[in-house]
Amino acid sequence: MSETIRVAFVGAGGHATANLYPQFRHVPDLDLVAVCDLAQ
Repeated sequence: MSETIRVAFVGAGGHATANLYPQFRHVPDLDLVAVCDLAQ
């Protein structure tokens, strides 16, 4: 039985939007639950 991994990013900015978040669709059982950054 696998468990879902819940992930939150703080302060990742444009790099995360362009490179990290799109890769999550390739990881089974991973759930992005929160994102926070001071600048967009």
